[in-house]
Amino acid sequence: MTEQLDAATSTVKKSYRDVAQIVVELRHQFPGPNGEPHDLRGRSSEYRLAVRAAYDGAGVDPHTRIARRITVGVAYWVRNILLDRYSREELIKLGVIDRSARQGWKMSDSATASPDDVMSIAVGMLNELAADSRYAPRNDAIVALTRAVLLLKRRLDTRVVGAA
Repeated sequence: MTEQLDAATSTVKKSYRDVAQIVVELRHQFPGPNGEPHDLRGRSSEYRLAVRAAYDGAGVDPHTRIARRITVGVAYWVRNILLDRYSREELIKLGVIDRSARQGWKMSDSATASPDDVMSIAVGMLNELAADSRYAPRNDAIVALTRAVLLLKRRLDTRVVGAA
């Protein structure tokens, strides 16, 4: 059973990586939305239409949980492939990747960082971890993370109820 799971995990990981290779090549085929020679961030409407058509052609319904899992898995590999081709500093300068919270970045480090910026970075990092089958989180880390998410959810619920 374990061997089958390992084989399936390996196949899925390879598939994500293969799709990511194609996505990176597509990003080099389209100009960026602000006149960049390549759409390394994947933000131009032409690029997004091409990717959406490819996922549609593969039968991936964008409104399902599996679609989210696929895009997270592919995004993980896209980032890694871009990091192999370009330096981290280059990708940060181009706005392709954000400075990582793993480097000890805090909201107080930048006057321009908003809580939404921090949340975006955190979500991206958590999605990367979730897509990496090699990562096994510690229980205490998951408990602390869950507690923080529940606190944020309560704050959101309170704000939504207060606005109604």
